[in-house]
Amino acid sequence: MRNGYDVESLVEIICAKMFFSDFVVRNPTYTKNGGTEKEAADLLVPFNNYLLAFQVKSKVERNKASEKTPIDFERITKITNNAVEQLKTIKRVLENNWLKDIETVKGYKIPFLPKNFSHII
Repeated sequence: MRNGYDVESLVEIICAKMFFSDFVVRNPTYTKNGGTEKEAADLLVPFNNYLLAFQVKSKVERNKASEKTPIDFERITKITNNAVEQLKTIKRVLENNWLKDIETVKGYKIPFLPKNFSHII
């Protein structure tokens, strides 16, 4: 979906300006024990003992909230719940040590050591 990609790119730009692109990692992937490759998050920003994780969701809304039906709100809730579940993925990735090395948007490869992050935001 092009809109999702565009919004993810915008969040990357914001993170790069806030945290420097030297620390921004887009779409880091990990390999589970069975060999399946998955995306850990849309964006990660590792810095000292902090790990900022972003899961970006977007949806073009044409109606005002007052015009939405219960079905519209159920769809929004489902998307939001999926995003929360995806954020739980980064905790599983850290617990299982599935992510070894990451590459910043500037192309710097840096080691990823889960034990270094005591704060996940």
